[in-house]
Amino acid sequence: MEYLSTTKKSAPDLRKGKNSTRIAVPKTLALQVLDIITYFLYNVQYGTLMVVIQDGVVIKIEKLEKFVISARSRDMKNVRVEAPAKPHPLQDKIVTEIQKIMYGQLIIRMENGQVDQIEKTEKKRAHEIDGFK
Repeated sequence: MEYLSTTKKSAPDLRKGKNSTRIAVPKTLALQVLDIITYFLYNVQYGTLMVVIQDGVVIKIEKLEKFVISARSRDMKNVRVEAPAKPHPLQDKIVTEIQKIMYGQLIIRMENGQVDQIEKTEKKRAHEIDGFK
């Protein structure tokens, strides 16, 4: 995922108080990132996926998968979906939210094979806030 900026001002210029208007234009998400998200949505029963974004680029993905062992889960077979027939219903929403973030993270929590929570934490750089010197 890449972002284009409409300005060419350097960080020192921005720190000196010279205002700059930055417009982020999202590009496509890297296929590797999309594959990890798809695999997580279809194959994980319990766990979290944390996508960390910096400068509009995914720099880290942390996956924590939990396994709950019970009498019921022992009887069930592990079903793995390697190549889903259609996209997950929330996949487009998740990709869109990731593309909107310049700095921050998106956390997806899975509970019993279903998306339980999507948490988005977005950070702003001080030089991007109007009137902040």
